[in-house]
Amino acid sequence: MSEANPIKALTPEEALIVGYERSEPNALKIGALTVVIVFTIVATCYAVYYWYVGQLEYTHHMEMEIPIWQEYKDVRAYETQRLTQYKFIDKAKGSVQLPIERSMDLLIQEANAGKSFYAGTNSAVKPYEVDPGLQAVIDKALGKTPAAVAPPADAAPAAKTEKK
Repeated sequence: MSEANPIKALTPEEALIVGYERSEPNALKIGALTVVIVFTIVATCYAVYYWYVGQLEYTHHMEMEIPIWQEYKDVRAYETQRLTQYKFIDKAKGSVQLPIERSMDLLIQEANAGKSFYAGTNSAVKPYEVDPGLQAVIDKALGKTPAAVAPPADAAPAAKTEKK
């Protein structure tokens, strides 16, 4: 039994007449083109990802941080107004709002005059500019190296004990 092969191989002359290309494909060009295409796809994915992250951060900034910032700005303006201006709270009762600096000065004057109505012993109140110990506390809180604190002028010198 003889089977006939329905596919007939063409001779090179017949293939040239039909238009078939008989040479091998250029693997170097195909490989380079594949690398370029893959690189382009990866670069596009990264670009889209970073664009998305940027838009996400921008949206977060616009929706969350700007309203909070505006709220802080309003609170700061309210605090500044309350701490720096004179105002009648109740004219009938005679209660007023004083700036904080003036309130502190009045409190110091009252305490030094012995009129303090707060619980505790009455003692001379020093403004914070005069108290070197307070500066040391502030420096410690701010993380600065403490400056040499001179003892107050009215303090008695400490007695030194000698070991024999």
